[in-house]
Amino acid sequence: MYLLYIDDSGTCELKKDESYNTNGGNSRCFVLGGILIKAHELNRIESEIENIRNDCLKNSLDEIKYSIKNNQLNCCITCNQNSNKQCFKKNIANLINNIDCTVFATMQDKFHTTTKGIVKSKDDIYKLCFEYLLKSVDTFMYNNKIQEDTIVFIDKKDTGNNKDTLIYKAYKDALSNNNLYKAFNNNIFSPNINVVYSKYTTGAQLADFIAGSVWSFYENSEDKKKQLFFKEITKIYGSKVYCYNNKLLGLSFCTEKII
Repeated sequence: MYLLYIDDSGTCELKKDESYNTNGGNSRCFVLGGILIKAHELNRIESEIENIRNDCLKNSLDEIKYSIKNNQLNCCITCNQNSNKQCFKKNIANLINNIDCTVFATMQDKFHTTTKGIVKSKDDIYKLCFEYLLKSVDTFMYNNKIQEDTIVFIDKKDTGNNKDTLIYKAYKDALSNNNLYKAFNNNIFSPNINVVYSKYTTGAQLADFIAGSVWSFYENSEDKKKQLFFKEITKIYGSKVYCYNNKLLGLSFCTEKII
């Protein structure tokens, strides 16, 4: 059995202007990141993750998420620096690179999808990204002739039950689009998405890291110097992104509806 952990990065509001926003406003980009992994592999790496938490974080119970804050880091002891988020992020990226897993990400330019009428609501934004992401995972299963069930998880949102319900419905709607699936009539995916607390779910934290690092790269498209900074992270685990016949199928872009 496979486990697919998914998380998002960016806002899911419609976007009617071209601006990018990395400071808490309505972002132009919306990303779903996913990591496909076996349960026994999560068990295998648990000690490695605990070592990173103990070495890098002041509180070893904190999450290994992309949006780590300087005051959470223990770098003054372990790295002889006041703080170094980039060092921490490289540690997590290297961890992902050394895991037996497959990485997926889909990016939606909301200005494009909003102004072209491709999406008309928050639900549409999530549904479109789910469709592209699930299609990529399904293609991986089909090309590798894998017929195992896949249980899908996503992090519970801080904004409360309304967003969780939105995500649940968007996932169910995406599953109902039979044009997505090559493998086994989409029966590989769990019929419901499982909402989990990332604080207690390592797979959800790794999905958060993937979504956050991909989003940071694209949302900083107007600043090429910053993009190089973020590319340092995504490049480390880049070999884990699903590739087939030299085509990077694990990274997709929501440019149109899948019909």
